[in-house]
Amino acid sequence: MNQVCFVCEWNEGRSVHLELVIRQLLNQEPNPVRLMSAGLRQGGQINPMRCKYLQDRDVPQHEIARHRSVIFNAEHARSDLVLVSEVWMKDELLERWPDLHGRVMTVRGYIGYLTPATEKLEPSEAEIQDAAGQSDERKLELYVELDELAALVAERLR
Repeated sequence: MNQVCFVCEWNEGRSVHLELVIRQLLNQEPNPVRLMSAGLRQGGQINPMRCKYLQDRDVPQHEIARHRSVIFNAEHARSDLVLVSEVWMKDELLERWPDLHGRVMTVRGYIGYLTPATEKLEPSEAEIQDAAGQSDERKLELYVELDELAALVAERLR
């Protein structure tokens, strides 16, 4: 696998969090996988609370600052694997990009050792909840959950 893309709605939360944490985990050893992230819609900046959280997690500040929200495009569609945060995102991507069949699935399906062909998760089983609009305490819980998911994805990518 040469390229993996993480997708969420705005590319300012879940997708970029996964991209940066997994890159940091994989940078500790030689790994040729290129990681990227995108949104289904144009987002803004990473929430300052998430930025601090990622810095405290040893994600380099320059990588966090360098992130700009981007909409999923042809470059992302060339990925060997596209991992989404929710089932409806998978459905929307497949509608827009039919050539992605066989290469797009949810993060939870991937860490469950499913494949795009065998993944049949219900939306509630697959969802990675968005931290936007949550209390600070809940945001932190969701960030920790993303870190746990990132570690499992990194393990599979090794």
